[in-house]
Amino acid sequence: MYRMLLVGGGLLLFVLVVALAAASMTKQQVVHYTSESGFYTVDPPVGLGYYESEQHTTYKIPGGVELKTTTWDLDDNTSYSISYFDFPADALTNLNLKAVYDDLANLNEPNNKIVKNDNLKMADLPARDVLIEHKSTPPTYSRMLLIFDKPRAYRILVSTTKSDECNNPKIDALFGSFKLLPRPAPKPTPSKSPQ
Repeated sequence: MYRMLLVGGGLLLFVLVVALAAASMTKQQVVHYTSESGFYTVDPPVGLGYYESEQHTTYKIPGGVELKTTTWDLDDNTSYSISYFDFPADALTNLNLKAVYDDLANLNEPNNKIVKNDNLKMADLPARDVLIEHKSTPPTYSRMLLIFDKPRAYRILVSTTKSDECNNPKIDALFGSFKLLPRPAPKPTPSKSPQ
């Protein structure tokens, strides 16, 4: 009888250990996400133990521009989001890309400490990798990748209260997984025949 209990208890313990190991392995899984309207794909890390909430929001910003955002909350302290908007055609002629990136990253905000602000290229497009410490209680951190693909600006953002989270290799993996999809060719405008 005792031997059966020991064997049964050992088997139960083995099953519990395997289940916990499987749960910790799935916590770092990623989900391949495609935005049809945003013309991009990305692999945000989500999985067991995370909220896995995915929210889609559209904000109106000055100039009648729509800022579209998709957000994934990983836990109470960390969320990932991807935002994009299209510049109106008349704004593209004298566009100051540095000012656009500074605005997207809130670099001019007096309560923000710029920790990193590196220019780079992503698929031959101008981009910037930014890390900001927000002077708040508790302190919060934002690491973002900004990409400009005329006429569209993208912001891939990690917002967290954990200072070490912004330098986590999974953030680099998130940024590296971001890929732009080919945009459909614009529909030709029908020409009017002379009368």
